[in-house]
Amino acid sequence: MTSIGAALIVIKNMSQSILERRKEFGIMKAVGFASRDLRNEVIAETSVQLFLGYVAGLVLSAVAIFALAGTTIAVSIPWDLNPYPHFLASDPQSISTMQTYPLPISFQYPYAIAAFLLVAAIGMVTVLILARYLNKTKAVEVLRYE
Repeated sequence: MTSIGAALIVIKNMSQSILERRKEFGIMKAVGFASRDLRNEVIAETSVQLFLGYVAGLVLSAVAIFALAGTTIAVSIPWDLNPYPHFLASDPQSISTMQTYPLPISFQYPYAIAAFLLVAAIGMVTVLILARYLNKTKAVEVLRYE
């Protein structure tokens, strides 16, 4: 579910960025840029954005993992589930009813690689669709209405 939400955010942001720059692309076409040149420029820009976003995500997740790695969770255990029954102890108050467990957090390389592949695939598919849209637009039409 998170992957779907991330994909939609990437698609929305990239689409909005390219559609806001239609006038620039129209001027480039009017000056003599080929459709292939525009496609290559959009692919290069998007690749840099995706890579920087991925690296920033890795750094933030590493900081979060480092911060949470030493965290423990204290769980209160009821007297009837406690492995040391209170009635067998000479001093019932000395029996601890709290159990602490370490939070099992670690960096998973397969998930990091899968996230990169997913982001790259979504980004490139979006770029190719938007580049096709840009190639269909006429420079005169873009400049006339904007």
